[in-house]
Amino acid sequence: MNPATLKRRPFAAMLVAFLLLSLVLGALAMPGPAAGAAAVGDFSLLELCLSFIRTYYPGEYSVDRLMEGAAKGMFSALGDPYSDYLTRDEYQSLMTGLAGAFGGLGIYIDSAPDGYIVIIAPIKGTPADRAGLRPGDKIATVDGEDFRHTELSAAARRLRGEPGTRVTLGIIRAGIVGVIQIELTRAWIEINPVDYELLPGDIGYIHLSDFTDRATAKMDVAIASLKAQGATALVLDLRNNGGGLLAEALSIAERFLTSGQTILQIRRGAGDPDVYRATGTHYHGLPVAVIVNNGTASAAEILAAAIAGNGMGTVVGVTSYGKGSIQNVWGLVGGAGIKLTTAQFLTPGGEPIQGVGIEPETWVEDDSDQVIAPQLAWFRPIRHMRVGLDALELQHILRFLGYAGYSPDGVYGMRWVNAVRAFQKAHGLYTTGVVDEKTANALNQASRDHLAATVVDAQLQRAIEVLSRPQ
Repeated sequence: MNPATLKRRPFAAMLVAFLLLSLVLGALAMPGPAAGAAAVGDFSLLELCLSFIRTYYPGEYSVDRLMEGAAKGMFSALGDPYSDYLTRDEYQSLMTGLAGAFGGLGIYIDSAPDGYIVIIAPIKGTPADRAGLRPGDKIATVDGEDFRHTELSAAARRLRGEPGTRVTLGIIRAGIVGVIQIELTRAWIEINPVDYELLPGDIGYIHLSDFTDRATAKMDVAIASLKAQGATALVLDLRNNGGGLLAEALSIAERFLTSGQTILQIRRGAGDPDVYRATGTHYHGLPVAVIVNNGTASAAEILAAAIAGNGMGTVVGVTSYGKGSIQNVWGLVGGAGIKLTTAQFLTPGGEPIQGVGIEPETWVEDDSDQVIAPQLAWFRPIRHMRVGLDALELQHILRFLGYAGYSPDGVYGMRWVNAVRAFQKAHGLYTTGVVDEKTANALNQASRDHLAATVVDAQLQRAIEVLSRPQ
């Protein structure tokens, strides 16, 4: 583009805009319903807009819906994905989720900078977990509809639903070309936030998956039981823990800190941050190793930072997610609510977590993320002599499960049919050799189970090694 063109463009643009504006105003030729114009920041602006609608809009509308939309827009304009005006249904859904029981898929989600909804973590034992969804997966579509730039609370509502209903997610996963289509059936998600067992060597293992309103009580049961069984050290597994209630994070941190130690700092404005300290009345007194991954977020990061920042344990794994903001929720008359970011939380030493995460002292990659269980994207019955990518996927699964020792070629010949029959017989299915939807689901589940049984948990092994060193 030459300099002359550059100089002419602004005038031309202004001229076109002026002509368009003149045509629009000339066509309407109506006085405003209120004298003057409301200034930005003046609440009469909403009254002015409503006055125009009442005066000129020919269709039907609800003033309540308009006010609700205005409230939604106000929170949206903050540019904060965690702040929102909640309708009655949204508020009830949020509070149900915090109580630890709801109908849905069983995933923690967040808004990614590129506009996608990203999965922070699946909840163990839920449809999302069984389908093989992973931290970092991005949801591109839902039932074939573009899901990008969906507001976070709207995304949560869309993914939840009545148990037994189906939904198909289009997933973008690092290292895989294209969008993976995964169909899931919603279920009743009842979160048990604490699983525990005594490992060899008298090492207690606790997996804390969520900070619901039952988490502290469940944690106390787990710690007491493990100590009664003779545990001399603890592994605290916070992998794929997407957070929850701040009060639960503070009370659980009390179990791992002595009196006077700083749990976290909270910055609410420009002044000095508030400091929260442990009382020491609940300290369990055992050496601790904490496992984190990039699905460890929010309240889970508070707990990991509290333990590491006070020298009360070693953090093992990879960098955590990095959500360092705190939201308060208020219920309003009529059942609606407000969720608003009110503060940022900091580590005991005052370092921010937002966008940074918790760095482990001992870095160990999660080997399970490097191995993928082959899955069959089933959409039609696979019969003898089927040729195609679905037949190729089927062959990869059969090899992975040990039902075939020959190389996949994408042709569903007789030896592959016999391999499917052997699989069907072993899993109590009709031995037809035809891969129908039921057989495809069984193959996918067997593939995931086989991966879980064969992949070594390197992070857990390292945590045990850390605790086994002389203290």
